[in-house]
Amino acid sequence: METRQMREDISWILAVDDEDFTLELYRDVLEDRTETYGNTKRTFRLVTANSATEGLETFKRHLNQKEAFGVVFLDVNMPPGPDGIWLAKEIRALDEEVNIVLVTGFAGIDLEAISAEIPPLDKLLYLQKPFHVQEILQLASALTAKWHAEKKSKEVMRFLEREVEARTGELLKEIEERKWAQQRLEASEKNFSNIIRHSRDPILIISKEGKVKYLNPAGLEILGDPTKVSRELTQLAVNPTSLTSPVEVDIKTQNGAMSAEMVVSQTQWEGEESFLASFRDITSRKRLEEVLKESLQKVRETLVETIKAMAYLVETRDPYTAGHQQRVALLADEIAKVLNLPEDQRYGLYLAALIHDIGKISIPAEILTKPSKLTDIEMKLMQGHPQTGYDILKNIPFPWPIATIVLEHHERLDGSGYPLGKSDGEILLESQILAVADVVEAMASHRPYRPALGVEPALLEIDSKKGVKYNPQVVEACIEVVREGRVKIG
Repeated sequence: METRQMREDISWILAVDDEDFTLELYRDVLEDRTETYGNTKRTFRLVTANSATEGLETFKRHLNQKEAFGVVFLDVNMPPGPDGIWLAKEIRALDEEVNIVLVTGFAGIDLEAISAEIPPLDKLLYLQKPFHVQEILQLASALTAKWHAEKKSKEVMRFLEREVEARTGELLKEIEERKWAQQRLEASEKNFSNIIRHSRDPILIISKEGKVKYLNPAGLEILGDPTKVSRELTQLAVNPTSLTSPVEVDIKTQNGAMSAEMVVSQTQWEGEESFLASFRDITSRKRLEEVLKESLQKVRETLVETIKAMAYLVETRDPYTAGHQQRVALLADEIAKVLNLPEDQRYGLYLAALIHDIGKISIPAEILTKPSKLTDIEMKLMQGHPQTGYDILKNIPFPWPIATIVLEHHERLDGSGYPLGKSDGEILLESQILAVADVVEAMASHRPYRPALGVEPALLEIDSKKGVKYNPQVVEACIEVVREGRVKIG
């Protein structure tokens, strides 16, 4: 089973202020602070500057070093040089994504007028001095979470578009959907409501009882009358399970319907515990995913047919082993089921088994069908077929280690196999399964140099050498499968 690894997001934050005391306050609150959200660890990296010109040079340097800032805190009044508003305009010209917080001890600044010069409005906020430490922390947490979520959303869309464009004629791995988690937005009520009001995504504030208390302008435009928002949707939003990870929902809109990813967090609204539910439109992404899934299925079907054709090529040159690869594949798959291998891993093993003797196409037919014992030279040629098979398959971009499985199917745990003499810890489990299935089917079937030896002698052979040449669990599983008649061999 796959284990989800803890991922670390670095959040770069710039603070520009002409007062050393204020910069020291930023450092105390934010410098190297680490927060954990689900499987994501977020670490703040704070950079400070004492003037607008120094702040601009710092911002440019970090852009060049691919260390983009998610949030910048700018003091408005920094005499005698340029002020924070000048710096905000310069920064916005360099980076459209960064969130800018203007900080000042003077009231009466026209934020709306400034916002017209430094768009977009949802990425420009205002903080009045003196501020509380918690306000800085809440803004940093909320805005860096928002910055990471938007960045990941764009990365996912670019990735899906590239995959759709490149899918034709290529063997693609199945794509594990990337899920991103938009972190809780925690801010003071004034700034918090400002973020919500100017968000491009619909946002609902819902009471603990499931009643809609507020719907932002984007929500009004898309969803319409808040009293008509479905109770099913609001109840889902207040369900505790919705707080742990994003939830995909289908929403009725004024113009029809849309697929959305709902992210829910707990918040304070008008002095009461409430739930904030934001909705990111993923309708286009879902359509792209469906197109990609259909394409992957077609590629997979083509892959299977190609592998079957390759298997047929081997069997046309060696009529005595006709059907051998197919029977080995079925037996190997049943063994893998007993061992509880994941379905995708079993499928890769099945395909490898279908062509495990593909390397025999380089061996003369006279050797393949020779009715007597092979000479040393002929045996050496025969033992080279796993390496030849590997060389044929190694450059095909299978989403499974098919070439390696083919290479190792004659290796043994004690190192006595060929072509590389690998031992226990060096051999894939799939190769160990294929080795047992291949031996049992070969012994139970007719060969040009001998009649069939029968099923029981074949099982006795692997049982007598389990733990020495063959994986004991694989041997036990094989004996169970054969004796219960799940696969017909011989």
